[in-house]
Amino acid sequence: MGEWEYFYSSIDGFDYEPGYLYRLSVRETPRGEAATPADASTIVYTLVNVEEKRPDPTLRLNDIWALETIAGEAVELGDDAMLQQPTIEFQLAERRVGGPNGCNNFSGMLEKVGAGTLRFGPLAMTRKMCRNNTIPDRVTAALDRVAGYRLDGLTLQLLDAAGEPLLGYRKVD
Repeated sequence: MGEWEYFYSSIDGFDYEPGYLYRLSVRETPRGEAATPADASTIVYTLVNVEEKRPDPTLRLNDIWALETIAGEAVELGDDAMLQQPTIEFQLAERRVGGPNGCNNFSGMLEKVGAGTLRFGPLAMTRKMCRNNTIPDRVTAALDRVAGYRLDGLTLQLLDAAGEPLLGYRKVD
């Protein structure tokens, strides 16, 4: 299967239900130029059959996750009142990601989300001054290297290109 592409037309007889991946058989019928409205496709698409309908596994990402580990090591915030719990929130419908790294907030676009594949666009970051930036700096550096993910129940691991764990999270919402 190739890369996904946007489809700007409709398919007669097909009612899309969010949260599912579909494989369809579709008939393409050319429409004569004279019969084609200015804002319509020259092809009419008609559903022949729904070959497959299955839940989209990436939707499990769509939530808020609290950081537990960095590179396999447990995260201890200690008693620094300036640090907050690092979290990450995925908003798949908007293709956005964001959250606090422990001190500053980050946000950005999801460039690619697939089965085990995850790539962020450039992340914007606030620049508050914190006394101890060790954890926030490690989180930010790891976010820049994310290439994939692994979900196991209520735990999420963000992985580098070699499949090694960078950040470990637990579902909180």
